[in-house]
Amino acid sequence: MFRGNPQQTGSTEATLPDRLAVRWKATAPDGVSSTAAIVGGVVYVGSDGGELLALDLATGAERWRFKATEAIRSSPTVAEGVVYFGDGDGVFFAVSAADGAEKWRFDTQGEIISSAHVVDVSGASRVVFGSYDGNLYCLSTDSGKVVWRFEMADRVHGAAAIVDGAALASGCDGFLHIIDLKDGVARANVELGAPTPASPAVENGRAIFGVYDESVVCVDIANAKVAW
Repeated sequence: MFRGNPQQTGSTEATLPDRLAVRWKATAPDGVSSTAAIVGGVVYVGSDGGELLALDLATGAERWRFKATEAIRSSPTVAEGVVYFGDGDGVFFAVSAADGAEKWRFDTQGEIISSAHVVDVSGASRVVFGSYDGNLYCLSTDSGKVVWRFEMADRVHGAAAIVDGAALASGCDGFLHIIDLKDGVARANVELGAPTPASPAVENGRAIFGVYDESVVCVDIANAKVAW
């Protein structure tokens, strides 16, 4: 998943070799703007040419490719054998990680750059992501049907962090929204003073991310206030 975990800390215990070298290259139509996901020895990556590629991690050999409707600039999320991603035409897809067969698709009204997170909500599997149509969506992973959607005043570019039963979504409306995962109701809306396209990283009860006024903001989640 994007940045490695639902809190989006971007940290890992993996180690790198002392010397790095190119092992293989694969061609992605029109280039790549998103981050790849690696699960079970397979690299899943979207291209600006609108194709999701599944490549063998060891050799770079193509296992399959899936054609979307537009450029894929949201980083794919892989969970329970399914790859989730959105495209520039506002379509959110769920496809089989094994062979790329489409499971379902869901149409929004704006480009999707936001990466998704798959979460368990009271025993039900949900996928959460944002769209340029100004909504944060929560869908059933089984059917692709809307469980809830949270409307913001502007587009959603970054990925929402997941912590303590809530989605933390920072948006171009200049707020950090703390949204209950069960019903999509805001627990709090923290004013940031400027829009942000960033995805919050959460550590020790604080959400940290950059905003467009050239600042880095730290929000105390429990108190729903800017700490610094």
